[in-house]
Amino acid sequence: MSELKFAANNPKNRNKKYSGNIDDINEEYLSGWVVNNKFPDERLRLELLINGQVIVGFDVDQLRPDIVQQTGVDQLYGFSLNITESLNAYLAEHPEFVEIISSEKVEVAVRIADTDTFVGPSTYKLDLRDMAQREISTTSKQDALEENMPNMVKPTDDVDIDLHGSAGAVGVIMDAIELPSATGLERAGTDIHELSGTVSVGGSAEVVAVTDLTNLIKSEPAGFSMPNNEVIDLSTQKQVAMPHGKVSSSLAKENLISPPEPPLIEGNVDMVRGGMAYGWVWNKNGPDQHVPVELWVDGALMGLGFANQERPDLVEVQVGKGDHGFSFELPSECRDGKIHTIVIKESLTGSELSPGALEYELDMTLRSWIDGVHGASLTGWLAREYPSVFGVDITVWEGRDIVAQGRADQPMEDPDAARFNIPLPSRLFDSRVHHFIVKDENDDILGECVQALPYILTPEDALLKYGGGHLRGQLIATNAAKRYESLRYQFFLLGQDSSIDPALRKRLGQIYDAHEHVLHAVMQTPKGARYLPSLVFPEIDNPDVSIVIPVHNKFEVTYNCLASLILSPNKVSFEVIVVDDGSQDETLNINSLVSGITLLRNESAQGFVRSSNRGGSVARGRYIVMLNNDTEVGARWLDEMLSIFHEQQRVGMVGAKLVYPNGTLQEAGGVVWNTGDPWNYGRGANPYDPRYNYVRDVDYLSGACIMLPKSLWDELDGFDIMFAPAYFEDTDLAFRVRAKGLRTVYTPFCEIIHYEGVSSGTSTSSGMKRYQEINRPKFKKRHVPACYYNGMVGVDVELNKDRNIRYRVLVIDATTPTPDKDAGSYAAIQEMRLLQSFGCKLTFIPENMAYLGRYTEELQRMGVECVYAPFATSPLELLKTRGREFDLVYITRYTVAEKYIESIREYAPAARIAFNNADLHFLRELRLAIANHDQNIMSQALRTRDAELAVMRQVDLTLSYNEVEHAVILSHNLDSSQVAKCPWVVDVPENIPEFGHRSDIAFLGGYGHPPNIEAVETFVHEVMPLLRKRLPGVCFRIYGSNPPKSFDALKADDVIVEGWVEDVAEVYNTCRVFVAPLKTGAGLKGKVVGALAYGVPSVISPVAAEGIGLRDGLEARIVAKSEAWVDAIAELYEDEAKWLACSEAARKFASFEYSFEQARVLMGEALAQVGIFAEQ
Repeated sequence: MSELKFAANNPKNRNKKYSGNIDDINEEYLSGWVVNNKFPDERLRLELLINGQVIVGFDVDQLRPDIVQQTGVDQLYGFSLNITESLNAYLAEHPEFVEIISSEKVEVAVRIADTDTFVGPSTYKLDLRDMAQREISTTSKQDALEENMPNMVKPTDDVDIDLHGSAGAVGVIMDAIELPSATGLERAGTDIHELSGTVSVGGSAEVVAVTDLTNLIKSEPAGFSMPNNEVIDLSTQKQVAMPHGKVSSSLAKENLISPPEPPLIEGNVDMVRGGMAYGWVWNKNGPDQHVPVELWVDGALMGLGFANQERPDLVEVQVGKGDHGFSFELPSECRDGKIHTIVIKESLTGSELSPGALEYELDMTLRSWIDGVHGASLTGWLAREYPSVFGVDITVWEGRDIVAQGRADQPMEDPDAARFNIPLPSRLFDSRVHHFIVKDENDDILGECVQALPYILTPEDALLKYGGGHLRGQLIATNAAKRYESLRYQFFLLGQDSSIDPALRKRLGQIYDAHEHVLHAVMQTPKGARYLPSLVFPEIDNPDVSIVIPVHNKFEVTYNCLASLILSPNKVSFEVIVVDDGSQDETLNINSLVSGITLLRNESAQGFVRSSNRGGSVARGRYIVMLNNDTEVGARWLDEMLSIFHEQQRVGMVGAKLVYPNGTLQEAGGVVWNTGDPWNYGRGANPYDPRYNYVRDVDYLSGACIMLPKSLWDELDGFDIMFAPAYFEDTDLAFRVRAKGLRTVYTPFCEIIHYEGVSSGTSTSSGMKRYQEINRPKFKKRHVPACYYNGMVGVDVELNKDRNIRYRVLVIDATTPTPDKDAGSYAAIQEMRLLQSFGCKLTFIPENMAYLGRYTEELQRMGVECVYAPFATSPLELLKTRGREFDLVYITRYTVAEKYIESIREYAPAARIAFNNADLHFLRELRLAIANHDQNIMSQALRTRDAELAVMRQVDLTLSYNEVEHAVILSHNLDSSQVAKCPWVVDVPENIPEFGHRSDIAFLGGYGHPPNIEAVETFVHEVMPLLRKRLPGVCFRIYGSNPPKSFDALKADDVIVEGWVEDVAEVYNTCRVFVAPLKTGAGLKGKVVGALAYGVPSVISPVAAEGIGLRDGLEARIVAKSEAWVDAIAELYEDEAKWLACSEAARKFASFEYSFEQARVLMGEALAQVGIFAEQ
């Protein structure tokens, strides 16, 4: 099987689309293997050709244990064909072909269907003259066995033995040894001692049994033996006979594998129950091998698999490493209420596992149905007349594990039936496909469910509508996979389109090739069995980032990493520096495949530390990335890492989220305990769990992917060579970065697939990995004093994962803030920033439990842990499970607070409760009732007043945005409420457009808020008629989210409904005058403060000005009458000097009153009233 050597060992395969070989061919039989290098998962179909005529088509459909043993991949790459049967069938329909094969030797070939590619040599010369007339039957062979004796054989002749079997074939090829010549042995039964065939001596053929044949072989060591009638061992030929799996002659001749010991099988079928068969089996002479197993039902082969499941009980009794269990789901044919015979065989020898045949019968009186997973629960029903199913215990299995339990306790119309609704654990919601088997208390299978579980339960239509437009990964849409395939094919076609620019076509082709390679990642494709296109990196004069990749052999691993760099787009520019650390494989020829990189070579292996430092010494970027070669990067990975340096303060080093190829989490930052021992946080967990998906400070970051400023790397002299050749150098670097007063930060938005162990192995007792234990005491000696307060090993992991925090705050709101849609959301974001400035770690949970796309991500990028379904079901559940970790609970809106105050007191007894009123709801309703003379609204206002004030009496602190509401609250609650001013924050831009570059007047508001609708309608009806006469042609532009249909009636040539804008600067930087004609409402008006910050002269109502502290005629114009509105607008619109004076006064006012620094002082004073954050 020499072709299956990877391109690293066999460069001639590199650009071949197919690899394969005819391992054995004679007049009766052929066998071999073939694989599509570019698409290894493709199931191929072949054609047998004789003298160019297609005789038969057949599939590549056999599992070859020799290929599995060499590559570790259990794909169906093998094939075999009975030439005799195929030819005879063809001759029955085409008798004229007899003449062609009867005259001379014919040319036989095997071709891949629908191609011009042949497997192995293009033709073989075979003599088929006798085959045309001959049929071989099992009966004639058995008769021959009885009539012929092996004593006719001369033991001095050479031997060629070929053993073939039915279930995948068994066999061995022996060439030129001191034995009789034997060819064409055929397997007559299921046990190897029943193998039979023909022996040819001097041209005459006799039939012998293998058991008789073994008696003839006396010479040593050239003979072969069959201990326990199981395995033929050809030790002198370095070839292996594998029952149920023919050993490839091409594999053997290339000496790609060593002969294993004969199998010594132990195993047992533990149980057949509930529609499943369980057991274990292992090969004592190959304890690391996973033995193939077969499920037989009523004498028919119904399933194949491997004994590779982990079993703690097997570990206890030292059955290998314990990963030798198996389970088979019985086929649907067994669910007919009849008795069936179940047999499990191991495929190495074909033997039945103890206790042999078992009888199984399924209870057919039980009816059931599995609906599937809906929301976070698996639902279904079961029914039975007697005994009742109501209250029956239900278990949900995945593999051998019970993942959830519940009861059928929901009544249905059918009195004999009951429904069940079983919540599934959040760790299962990982976007992967899960196969659940649902059983009752008797272990009878009620049904199964195969379903991909999304890690977001927000309905897709809601997510697309409210999620902010940017959705990552699997969140794009249900049909994303289909669209992905379309996009993939478009890239392929564009790369072939001769009508487009050649350079662009070449680039598109390279991206497509890189994608196709990464698609069949290095750990999932047979080694070497794929096409390796050339990789071309663009030459960058002044790169933003230098990527340093140390490598030592493992060429295909490195190639996969480089291909992913080409595939994954980033805005930032980068250069690639590959440091070849004394490689001896095809890495030596990397320049023949990869161009545009800087290649450095060490004559001998120096190790990861020195190689990394050498690469860093020639880096030209402003930032440097150390990247392992056994990684695969994703889209925007560099942009995400670099953004942390720009968006956060005092950052010295950034690291990525590392995931395994199977999708599970490898590491989400690291913890170093007080003993100095490091801990990979999150290993093996669900990578989508919110706990692992927010930016945070950590103790260390895996050197598999880290970024630092190049200046800092140089200042620290890179990795410390004290830790050469490898291990603990990254942990040490993190501690030295923090010693400079800088932060080490983890970002989940840079996600890297890490094939851990490919570069250095996984055993800490041998190879490079052994330096992990050698360097551990060195690290501890240097850094243990800095770890003193880091917590005891493994204790309170969820608390110790976060560093540089003083307090823990739970923030509860009705929904996730959408700051570009409403002022309240903008305020919520700023308040979270203020809390963080006091050293708070924030955990945010929306009452609706919805993940909201970009808006949720914005919080996570800020460093806020966001909790959402399915990882929690409600704020109450979070309080029950984590309440005691919080120092403060910060709640916005009284309608939210009133639901959770009692639970907070119960489950978070040490936490203080701060309630942000946002605005005084009952005051707004009172004003609306008075303005509209509506008694119903007045009654509602009074009910709101009672509820709102009751909440304020129960919390520890009420925060209000303005002094007016502050006074109203105290006038009602007197000394029963602690009230403080809540700060509002705006960022004042340095430069704004001038007077002459602006036009029109504007209003901005969210129209889910009735006072904003009222304000627009009032302005259009009462002010615009007068303003048109004074300022003809000046337009009133109405901005904001969710404008109502009623606005359509307001539209005119000079009344334009602009709607939502992503950036409010589009409003403030284009209008000449801003208006806020609010008649009702409450609270501080963020739109007005925003206009002040942007220096837009504003004309506003008294209600809009309330609580801001503006002076009429200086920072703004405050008016009430329609005529006064027109005069004030016209004055500012036409007089540039007055416009400029008002603009400068507004910006100065905003900078002083509403800066982040001033807001932090106010927030500190407010929280200090209840003994929180006494230190500033």
